[in-house]
Amino acid sequence: MLRVAGRPFGGRRLDAAGCRPPRLQHGMSRPLRLALLVTDLAFLIYWTVGLASLAGLFALPASLMYADYDNPIVFAWNWSFLPLDLAFSATGLLAVAAARRGDPRWRSLTLLSLAFTMAAGGMAVSFWIIR
Repeated sequence: MLRVAGRPFGGRRLDAAGCRPPRLQHGMSRPLRLALLVTDLAFLIYWTVGLASLAGLFALPASLMYADYDNPIVFAWNWSFLPLDLAFSATGLLAVAAARRGDPRWRSLTLLSLAFTMAAGGMAVSFWIIR
């Protein structure tokens, strides 16, 4: 290997500390894929159970319900998250599928899913802090 000023020359560049920077990852990392799948599937299960309960298929015990679930305003507030939660679940699952196919659009879908997730989470946390 050719050395210039005591450092290897050519190939991968070294950073200021003389270390090789990490290679760019072209696929979705396993922890990200797992986080998206767990979060998105959990929310789809949450809303499926909620819809089934609302349809009268079964009754959920009060101990499993959120605070003030019987208050019409809080009930409406909770259901107002349905479109946003479905959007982040759909884009997250589409991102995982795109990454498995090697489709580079997985990055954009992941970013969109995480933005929707942060918006929903931020709205929920701020509501309960203000309340």
